Amino acid sequence: MIRGLTFKVPNKHGSILYDILQDIEVQKYTWKIDEEEIYIKDESLFPNDIVDGIEFEKRIMYPSYYVIFVNLQAYAVYSDFNDINSYEDFTKSECEILILVTDSIFVDVYVKDIKIIERIKSNAIKNNFSEINYISEKNDRNYFKAM
Repeated sequence: MIRGLTFKVPNKHGSILYDILQDIEVQKYTWKIDEEEIYIKDESLFPNDIVDGIEFEKRIMYPSYYVIFVNLQAYAVYSDFNDINSYEDFTKSECEILILVTDSIFVDVYVKDIKIIERIKSNAIKNNFSEINYISEKNDRNYFKAM
């Protein structure tokens, strides 16, 4: 069973989160931002730990920011937020999309809807990301904390 995708992104300023999530209806979710180190100049991209979808979309569309690491969790509006430390926690939670970026280039995306996984894969190919692979039980590093 496919759990998500893993791939590498370029180590540079840009709108990487938008590149990953374009064509996904990010505005319909409430986003929990954890362990975030994303900078626009000297400021954090997300000043709050919880962001509604409209604000999230506006921020990830900024033309230039630098992602060092982040744990992003997308929840349907009015869902309960969960502490997610494993794939099993993810499957039991109300979280629908979980994105981990580590060391500026490594991206793991866990999604409960296969259609969204395929759209993210299409975005990864379109943006020339490298080492694009599905995450399954066999190759899952189960690394849910960016730090």
